[in-house]
Amino acid sequence: KGVVEGTFSNLDAGCDYYLLAFGVDPDNEYALSSEISKTPFTTEAAPQSDATFDVTATVEKNTVELQVVPSDKQIYWHLMTIQKESIDYYTSEEGGMTLQSFYMRYTQQEIDSLLQAGYQPEEVIDAIFLQGDLTLTAKGLDAYTEYGYLIAGFVLDEDGTYLATPITGGTYTT
Repeated sequence: KGVVEGTFSNLDAGCDYYLLAFGVDPDNEYALSSEISKTPFTTEAAPQSDATFDVTATVEKNTVELQVVPSDKQIYWHLMTIQKESIDYYTSEEGGMTLQSFYMRYTQQEIDSLLQAGYQPEEVIDAIFLQGDLTLTAKGLDAYTEYGYLIAGFVLDEDGTYLATPITGGTYTT
């Protein structure tokens, strides 16, 4: 009843949203009791970077080394690797996700699992978002399997963490 004020946080940058407002009757099983008001709004776009990433995959049996060389050594970046069939499925019409939503969901799951394991937020940032030239190693991969990797740059500032480059990627086979 009455005026309700609030703040919505953790919305994606540069995205269109709708604010829906309507009344309900709590004495009538919360039946709709007013017109539905629909107000569109767009969040501010995140800062963008023209950084690119040169990734070289070197496979030996069921281990891969991914050498990452960003064009901007100061940009934070995140790389994920997963079986290519999973990427293909989740980003298909049947899977129902865009490449960006899949990548961001996967990244969020990594963050959540580290937080649940007892990492502090600063430790999560250090573990997930890397900088500069690095070589990452993944061991124990399934033999004779095609994998994909996805990488993107991020801006980390006082306002949050933002995807700042297009998501790019490639494949390798064990």
